[in-house]
Amino acid sequence: MFLLSYFWHGIMLNDLRFISYPLPLFLAFAAIVYLLVGAVVAKAFSLKIFNKVSRNLLLKGLVVGSLCGVLFYIVTLVFGVSFTREINAGELMIDVTWHAIEEGIGGLCVGFVHMLVWDDSMIRAEDMD
Repeated sequence: MFLLSYFWHGIMLNDLRFISYPLPLFLAFAAIVYLLVGAVVAKAFSLKIFNKVSRNLLLKGLVVGSLCGVLFYIVTLVFGVSFTREINAGELMIDVTWHAIEEGIGGLCVGFVHMLVWDDSMIRAEDMD
């Protein structure tokens, strides 16, 4: 997710030129934030409410990650954390879609890790039918 964010903001949009402090400091803080975002996506993945989404772990990860991406974008928008001061509705829709894709890919990674690391204690008796 961190690399996708750098690709979007640094290469595609060239937003990183607007930060007012050194780029290495921004990247260090962004890495910490994306570790926390990944932890939130992983925790949301394990919530029982999302078990109804799909039994396919990759699809579940995509949905959970996309929802987290939209929610994170809404929070940053409300708090005014942005590289630009003015944004129109079209740019807003493109940006929120990108964040849903970005976190969705992160959710796919979480689902993939869950597929690789199978924990037998996670098996419930009602799932064995």
